[in-house]
Amino acid sequence: MTPLYVPKFTRRTLKFDVEDGDARLPIKAYHMRAEGNALVCAEGSGQVCPLPEGAVLVRNGEALVYAVKEFGELYRFNGKTFASAGGIMNLRGAVSFVHKNGERREYAVSDAGIYLLEDTPIYIADAGGGASCVAVHYERLFAAKGYRVRYSKALEPENWQESEQGAGYLDLPSAGGDIVAMLPYKEKLYLFRERGITQLRALGDNLNFKAVTLPYACGKIAKESIASCGDKILFFTESGLFAFNGGVCALLTEYGAGRVDLTKPVSAVGAGGKYYAAVTLLSGERCIFCADPARKEGHFIDIPAENLVGGAELLFSFEGALYRLTASGAPRAGACGLEIGKTALGLSDGNKFLDAMLLEGEGEYLIEAFGENQSYCAAEGAAGERLAFNRPVRGRTFSLRITARSEGVALKKIIFAVREEDRFGY
Repeated sequence: MTPLYVPKFTRRTLKFDVEDGDARLPIKAYHMRAEGNALVCAEGSGQVCPLPEGAVLVRNGEALVYAVKEFGELYRFNGKTFASAGGIMNLRGAVSFVHKNGERREYAVSDAGIYLLEDTPIYIADAGGGASCVAVHYERLFAAKGYRVRYSKALEPENWQESEQGAGYLDLPSAGGDIVAMLPYKEKLYLFRERGITQLRALGDNLNFKAVTLPYACGKIAKESIASCGDKILFFTESGLFAFNGGVCALLTEYGAGRVDLTKPVSAVGAGGKYYAAVTLLSGERCIFCADPARKEGHFIDIPAENLVGGAELLFSFEGALYRLTASGAPRAGACGLEIGKTALGLSDGNKFLDAMLLEGEGEYLIEAFGENQSYCAAEGAAGERLAFNRPVRGRTFSLRITARSEGVALKKIIFAVREEDRFGY
């Protein structure tokens, strides 16, 4: 009689940190962010007020909150609600300017020219046929369209009369294409083009203005993705997420931005020292991508924001209302958690049985484990408890989905109880 050989298994307990990252455990976090040595539920949202019916929020990086309707009807947020503020067709950007008497005024540019924004917009100048972007730098207002940059007289943003030491313009043609955004940064004004960056030194004397074309090989810039945050300027191109430090651009590979569909529009602002972008993921969902240059990490917030306003805090619009970001919150059931792609857990390619798991941290979780040949089982319970599957999940590799049951979660480590086949032990 031929003897029956029963494979022997070695029991193993494997522990992985979730925040540091481990090549043996390919993790994708959904609506979770790093905090200390744990992953916690990402930011939530709190409604501020409805938008005027049919209006859209105007993207802005310095806390100027406006909404506009299709035919140019403008609304200003007064801290509680939106109030009518006249009309501007094709509003392209708005900035605030502090006058020498300390008064702060707001200015906007459109295809028609430059406006002072008061109770109703006051037309100032045509800026040579309108402007596509605007900036304040060294006590002047700058407006650009195509490759031409116009500037006001110093200390007089409403004076556009050209003279030797008054207002004027610069033509800055470049192989990088048209100017799509302007940002003051480290005492220079940077002109972001379709495929390049020009540094403009623009101090008090008009005759000392100097433009330098910087080295650039990053691809076509998503024009609404350019935003200043902390000590960097971040932006997306067709090649990924980049950081600019005033001299060179660096591709940011450690922020998780590879999940963003770069064929779709990206709109971004800086808020509270972080970079926030309304993006579409490769999987098709809309969400907010957050990058923190100080911590060199990024995460995704499961909120389908449409337009963003930056400054000290992030404001955004979706579903016809204005919202602000809150410290944490699950926008919908099952949104907060992580997925683990196919993994052998650092073991051999032999057969294994996954018997149980333990999650170190805080909160309640649902664990779903997938093996091979439709092997599947689920377990649920609290962090710190041994969560045993009612039948082992079998396979050479496993994939898992871990879903938080509440907002107050903090996931630090994942521990696996596994039996690995000892193919040479019989």
